[in-house]
Amino acid sequence: MENAVKHGNSRPLHIDVLIKKLANQLEFKISDNGMGFKELDIVGSSNVGLGLSITRSRLKLEENAEFRLCNDMHTGGAVVSFSLTRGTKEC
Repeated sequence: MENAVKHGNSRPLHIDVLIKKLANQLEFKISDNGMGFKELDIVGSSNVGLGLSITRSRLKLEENAEFRLCNDMHTGGAVVSFSLTRGTKEC
């Protein structure tokens, strides 16, 4: 959401947050109507921004989750999604 606000460059900026429970997973999807991602951001280039790199690494390390980036084909805005499996860690 921070990237949508910081880099969206659209007025008015619309941000949608969707969280769905499916079986033992929570699916997260955040989208905006901004400028979208550059192709290098989507494919996970080493030149991607620090915030996206840290988020991708943290989700993979902590939750073995894949962080997906794409652009909405209708609005051109950015879309971020990932899923977390519930109950995989013990305290």
